[in-house]
Amino acid sequence: MFVLHHCDVPNCVNPDHLFLGTQTDNMKDMDNKGRRTIGEKKSNAKLNNKKVKEIRQLLLKKVTQEVIAKQYGVSQKIIWNIKHRIYWSHV
Repeated sequence: MFVLHHCDVPNCVNPDHLFLGTQTDNMKDMDNKGRRTIGEKKSNAKLNNKKVKEIRQLLLKKVTQEVIAKQYGVSQKIIWNIKHRIYWSHV
């Protein structure tokens, strides 16, 4: 179990501000509060929403993952994960 914060102050130890939850609860809480950094908001992201849409269009046109990966400077595994909506599923 994890200790989660209603107040979102990491150093807070007020028992009224804390509750127990699983890792899944923690991730849902983070999503509900808009704290998860995903996609182009990540500081090290090589892609953005526009590029991901372009990649999906290229995949529909049967361009190989190898060609797309080289074109966008990412690995074939990244392209595979985009294709299967494991990564960038929000786009």
